[in-house]
Amino acid sequence: MTQKEKFVPAGFVHKFFGEQIPGGFYWVLVDAKYNGNQPPDWAATPESWFVDQWCGAILGEESEVIKPSPKGTPVKGGSFTSYDGSPKNMYSLTLKCFETLEEAEKYVKIGDFSERLMYDWTWHPDPHSTIDFVNTTKKIKGIKLDHCWIDEASKISLTSWNNFNPPTEEEIEKKRITQRQVDLNSAKITKLEKELKDLRELQKLLKGMR
Repeated sequence: MTQKEKFVPAGFVHKFFGEQIPGGFYWVLVDAKYNGNQPPDWAATPESWFVDQWCGAILGEESEVIKPSPKGTPVKGGSFTSYDGSPKNMYSLTLKCFETLEEAEKYVKIGDFSERLMYDWTWHPDPHSTIDFVNTTKKIKGIKLDHCWIDEASKISLTSWNNFNPPTEEEIEKKRITQRQVDLNSAKITKLEKELKDLRELQKLLKGMR
């Protein structure tokens, strides 16, 4: 039996089919793509206004809606999968991963869902067969970590636990704090850019009135 590689997904933007989304995390939906020719009765294609309505929804395992978006959709308990399991892979979902609900809610409150995609898992028919998605806030008992992926802006493959010093809880927390600050700064910059644009428009208007 091939040993799975350990991978820490939190803090990054991923793309999954609805059925692929790992459990044990909180996934904030930032984009969605419908892969069929005709949308099901209860859904809509991403060309419609539905995607904007869905942004900020917090999903769990297999795309189950834990908390609707700020605009109230999709309904809690729903999912981006077919009712009877056929057809599969109806939706490709772009999501940012968090280890706690509190972190996910803070990100949604900021409201900036423009981060760059880091990992596209839709190419893999079954990522869970080779990858163990690890939540660092939960203790892992009885497991020897021989292989581990830790990501710091780009993918780093670590081949031996003996040759690698895993990050401490303090280092992981510092990383989380840094990411939160980046998110907050991004939101502030966006707000300032909008205010500057409004001021320029006002300046043009005033010049035209002279």
